[in-house]
Amino acid sequence: MNWATLRPARFLNQGTGALCLLCKGIAFIMGALGFLLFSGCTSETTFSTSTHFGIPVIEITGIIDSRGARKLSREIRAFSEKSPRAIIVEINTPGGLLSACESLADALDEASVPVYALVDKGLAGGAMIALAADHIFLKPRGLIGDIALVHLRNGDGDADMVNTISSVTEAKVAAIAFRKGHNPEIARRMVNRERDLEIHGRMIVKKNYPLRLSAEEAKALGLSEGTIATAQELAERISQSNKQQK
Repeated sequence: MNWATLRPARFLNQGTGALCLLCKGIAFIMGALGFLLFSGCTSETTFSTSTHFGIPVIEITGIIDSRGARKLSREIRAFSEKSPRAIIVEINTPGGLLSACESLADALDEASVPVYALVDKGLAGGAMIALAADHIFLKPRGLIGDIALVHLRNGDGDADMVNTISSVTEAKVAAIAFRKGHNPEIARRMVNRERDLEIHGRMIVKKNYPLRLSAEEAKALGLSEGTIATAQELAERISQSNKQQK
C-alpha cells in the first residue's frame, strides 16, 4: 500500500477515554519488562491454527504474555519455512507485555511469505502486531490503534524511564510500518498522543486523544485494504488473486 498517495480525510476519533485499564492479577515485572502495551481487560493469550484454501491461519486472542508470544513466534516461523502462499493472522487482543508484543511483531516482520492481518480488536500491542503485517484488513466492527504504554512499577525516575521506552517504541513501530508500506505517521501517532495528526493538511485527531480507527476510518486513511468478516473469506480472496496472477 502506498501511504504517500492518501487523499485528505476528516474523522471523529472513536471513544472518549484515554486511560488503559489493568487487569487484576497481572504479575509484577521488573525493569523494561514492567511495561505493557495494553487497552482493557481480557483473558491470557490463547491461539489456534487452521488452514483455508491452503493458507495457514493463526488466531490470536487475549493478553499477549511472554509464554504465548514464544509459542506464536515459533508457529509463525514454522509456517513461514513451509513457504505457503501467505499467512493470515487473526487478531483479537488489547495488547499485553511490551517485550512479548515486540517479539511477536518481529516474527511477523521477518516472515519470508506475505502476512495478512485480519483485525477484530487490535488495540495497543494488538495494533503493533497488525502493523508488522504486509496487508491489513479489518472486520466490519473492527478497531485498531491506541498503542498505549503502561508501567507497572512506581518510584523515582519512572517518568524518565517511561518517556525513554515510549520514544523507542514509537520509533520501532514507525520503522516497522514504513517497511511494510503503512503510513509511519499514523503508526507514530498511535504511540505518541502528544501531537496532532494531520494528513495532507486535514486534521485526523488532536493532541491528547487516543487514535483508534474503525474499519471505515482505517480504510479511508489507507491503513486497511478493506473490510472482511472471516479468515476463510480472506483466504479465498488471496487464493483467487494468486490464480489470476498466474
